[in-house]
Amino acid sequence: MPTKNLNIVSVTAELSPFVKTGGLGIVANNLPQALAKLGHNVIIITPFYKKIAENTRGLKLVIKNMPFAVQKTELAADVYEGTLNEGVKVYFIDKPSFFSEIPVIYGSPFDNKRFLFFNFAVIQTLKELGSEEKITRARLSLISTTKIILEKLFGLLGISVPKEM
Repeated sequence: MPTKNLNIVSVTAELSPFVKTGGLGIVANNLPQALAKLGHNVIIITPFYKKIAENTRGLKLVIKNMPFAVQKTELAADVYEGTLNEGVKVYFIDKPSFFSEIPVIYGSPFDNKRFLFFNFAVIQTLKELGSEEKITRARLSLISTTKIILEKLFGLLGISVPKEM
């Protein structure tokens, strides 16, 4: 019985070969590519860390100063695009004072603020790319509080987030 191809967004805090501190970055790279090989449409969204900014060439700035609001606070993010094997598009979200100017991936004194910003920027990125209505599944590889917030935001948009085993 043929299965319907899904539109999947994989949101991850790490993505090999760009940045990884352990196994998460490797899984976040391999799984979307395997899903794409099966015919699913997959995009990945991850932060644009300093290590990526310093060591990666060929990324294209696709959205400059993307505006969005969290409660009554106006924010903005830049979004860069790259590609993995299998044609999987990767979108890197940056606010320099949160990601590309910070020398660490984790462990800054304001990680909660950084990743909360990232959550809302992910949703706005999907809207800007016109992907919000098309996404049918989300895979979240993030620190726990970030994952809980994004699960709720995706739920409001009607996007299912399967429970991890």
